[in-house]
Parts: sequence; structure tokens; C-alpha cells
Amino acid sequence: MSGESRRRAEDASVALPDPRTARDVHEALSRVFLEVAAGNISVKVGTSLAYIASVLLKTIEVSEHEILLRAIELMMSRRSEKR
Repeated sequence: MSGESRRRAEDASVALPDPRTARDVHEALSRVFLEVAAGNISVKVGTSLAYIASVLLKTIEVSEHEILLRAIELMMSRRSEKR
């Protein structure tokens, strides 16, 4: 198989959800796993998608922590204003 043929097979599109939550990332990884297992995408592409998903998951986690921190800071600020 020529390099061009292999590239086309690896570039196959996989429909994944827009990963806005950890649950979305979980669902996307499940789909990637199934597509790799079925041979619809290569292990190389699956590995790349899994790596990107891990970065997205960390980013989502940090964003959620920032939101919680802002809420706590706001509550503390309001408490100190009442005193």
C-alpha cells in the first residue's frame, strides 16, 4: 500500500461530540476506542485523539476550578463587606 493510500485511510472522519464537559470527553474517547477496535481509524490516529482528549480534560478541569474559585472569592468579598 502506498503512503498516499495509508494517509487517506488514516484521515477517515469520526463524528465526535463537541467536548465541553468531562462527560463529553468520555463519550468521545469511547467512540474513538470503538472506531480503533473496529479498524475504522488507525491506532496512530486513535492515540493522537486520545492525547488531545487528555489535554482537553485537563483544560476543562482547570476551567471548572477557576469558576469555583471566583465564586468563593465573591462570597468571601460579600461577607467582608457586611462586617
